Amino acid sequence: MFFLSTIDYKKYKMFDKIGYAVTILLLLAVLIPGVGLESGGATRWIVIGSFNFQPSEIAKIALVIFFASYLTDNREKLEERWEGFLRPLVLYLMPIIAILFLVQSHLSASVLIIAVISIMMIMAGCKLRYFFTYGSAGLAGAVGIMYFMATVLGKGGFRLGRIVSFLDPWADASGTGYQVVQGLYAIGSRADFLESGLGNSTQKYLYIPEPQNDFIFSIIAEELGFIRMYCSYSTFRNFCLERNCNCDEGTRYVWEFSCSRNYSYNWTSSYD
Repeated sequence: MFFLSTIDYKKYKMFDKIGYAVTILLLLAVLIPGVGLESGGATRWIVIGSFNFQPSEIAKIALVIFFASYLTDNREKLEERWEGFLRPLVLYLMPIIAILFLVQSHLSASVLIIAVISIMMIMAGCKLRYFFTYGSAGLAGAVGIMYFMATVLGKGGFRLGRIVSFLDPWADASGTGYQVVQGLYAIGSRADFLESGLGNSTQKYLYIPEPQNDFIFSIIAEELGFIRMYCSYSTFRNFCLERNCNCDEGTRYVWEFSCSRNYSYNWTSSYD
């Protein structure tokens, strides 16, 4: 982080197209026998000796740089339907999403990348109505494709199961609801609101998959207890609010930006 902070961010623009091309190559490299690593029913990792990594993590950074460069170069055309919406999404983003979804079966990364790029485009000046109209149609189409693949082709049914498992995770506690149920066991394991002790979680051993990332909150709750878990959550929340709502420079910038975009905002809030 310190090293990157010393680099002028404008220099990243020199690598926007190279980064985009490298991203596609790395995402496809998982198909090469001996290079791609399959785990948990998905092939998302590249193995180099004893080291492995997910190309999707590099894609997240490379796409932010690429789209930031595109939006800067085409700032005068962002309100147009083709240059400001269809071209960046259809020509540049969809190939990446198609590879992530069809080749790597990586739905979570696809959703995250689409959300980040969409926010960048809206903040840069792209028309919101395009996202509401075309975006709604695209979302309906994506859901339809997932349903067709799950019911007709018999592929990817676990995705739909995971999406609806939150309604009743105990209906399939050993299948689609497994992670949610085990996470709730960890959070509710201390009836006295105290902690089991830092490092003394039992759910992280062979019960909760990937406890170091997806379900780390449940492990924190189990080890530190409800009181400290809530305090850590409140500290993080207050830090975010302090950084985003009470910074004079940030407030002034957001106010000027919202005025230029004809947005309205009630600045009187409980944070004052």
